[in-house]
Amino acid sequence: KIGVVVDMTEFLDATDAAIQEDIRFEFGLLSSIHRFPRVALVSDKKWVAFIATRLGHLTSGVDIRIFAPGDSDSAISWASSQPTSKNVSHKAALRRIATPSTSPGNVFAFEIDGRMSEAEMPDFVGEVTRFLDLHDRVNMLARIKAFEFEPGILFQKQLWSMKLDALRKVDRYAVVGGPDWLQTTLEAIAPTLPSV
Repeated sequence: KIGVVVDMTEFLDATDAAIQEDIRFEFGLLSSIHRFPRVALVSDKKWVAFIATRLGHLTSGVDIRIFAPGDSDSAISWASSQPTSKNVSHKAALRRIATPSTSPGNVFAFEIDGRMSEAEMPDFVGEVTRFLDLHDRVNMLARIKAFEFEPGILFQKQLWSMKLDALRKVDRYAVVGGPDWLQTTLEAIAPTLPSV
């Protein structure tokens, strides 16, 4: 496990090329993200706090905190201490749920309640794919109680293949619950999906 401290107090600007290189580098780290339980950012810039908050939503298992420029020692101390591990047995976060008997047969309803693991994703993707294969047009319902995921899920090819297939078949997609940032994200991408 590695604690990370990034002092951004003197950071003023970056070129497009530098930003692109940084993004490539950071995407390369996603498969090892479990090795970085704590990231301390030392900054007084509001945009750094904004980005850190958004990244915190996408990197479950990584605690990202902002420290004021005068608090570098606290940032180092916090990042170098290891979080206490929670010995909680993992239950599947993804599961299909029953739809009311009055619902049409082309509704796939599922629930997310917890941290989705890379290990459970192939079975779930297979279940959705089989459902899509049975229907020309479908409706989806996602009930979200708690939403976290292992970043490695984003690199599973079968997940993206299933999502592209679903985009061609989905008439309606309802999301019930979930964190505020997810609602904001869905509202932002909705105009790009005119058929859903």
